[in-house]
Amino acid sequence: MEMKTANPPKESAKSKWFRAGNHILATRGPDALTIELLCQHTGLTKGSFYHHFSDRDAYIDALLSAWEEKSTLQIIAWVNESAEPQQKLRMLTRLSLTEVDVALERRIRAWAQLDERVYAYQQRVDGRRQEYLVDIWTEVLGNAARARESARLVYAIFTGGQTMLPAATPEEYLRWFTQLEPASSRIK
Repeated sequence: MEMKTANPPKESAKSKWFRAGNHILATRGPDALTIELLCQHTGLTKGSFYHHFSDRDAYIDALLSAWEEKSTLQIIAWVNESAEPQQKLRMLTRLSLTEVDVALERRIRAWAQLDERVYAYQQRVDGRRQEYLVDIWTEVLGNAARARESARLVYAIFTGGQTMLPAATPEEYLRWFTQLEPASSRIK
């Protein structure tokens, strides 16, 4: 009897729109996020675009919401599965280096300086990420004031490394964050 292999799940049209938008945004910037170029990248029609989004502004809101979900909320949910604070920090570091698209983050951060709507998304993402870091560092250090400082330092390294040219490599981040670990274990 011949065994049938399961086909991988088909990517939804909406997912294709987001994947194409992330690629275009990361490589060409926000001005290139045109419906025509999105259609070219996805192979989908304008009718499909308008089926999912009422206009370009609605698409941009949906794209930024999807970015927030994938690069922040999903990572936090995965890290929360860990029990130990030090393990959470290591897992957060690993996921931040593997699941966050640095080129996309850099473009969104630059775009946020020019567009109030994008600024609101960036501010919310930065706030949520820092808030989560404070929570973990409070568990590690047992001191809320020191936790806030440590969280801000780690986040400044993360965002600063993204904006350097060339951007920091995952290996550099790992070295930097590894250097912080011994200090965090001595500070209680």
